[in-house]
Amino acid sequence: EVFVLKRIFLERGDKYRLSGLREAVFGRRLASRPEVARFVEAFNRTGPEQEGGKAELWLVFRHEGSSLDSMLYTRVESGTTLMLKPS
Repeated sequence: EVFVLKRIFLERGDKYRLSGLREAVFGRRLASRPEVARFVEAFNRTGPEQEGGKAELWLVFRHEGSSLDSMLYTRVESGTTLMLKPS
């Protein structure tokens, strides 16, 4: 199985924490719908010491294939830079 992980940096403020929690709640509610990525779980973690040991919220989804942004945008890679251009 393949999963997609989304990391939310909680030190950015309460609105980011609430946004992540909202995504987890609706992910659970919509998990059985075929139109959306299936939500698996959410968990909190403290980041590594070398990165400041800050609190993070992680959201886990099943990989459902091509993402919407891959259909709307073309990836343009140049060295270590990635740019998305409208398709």
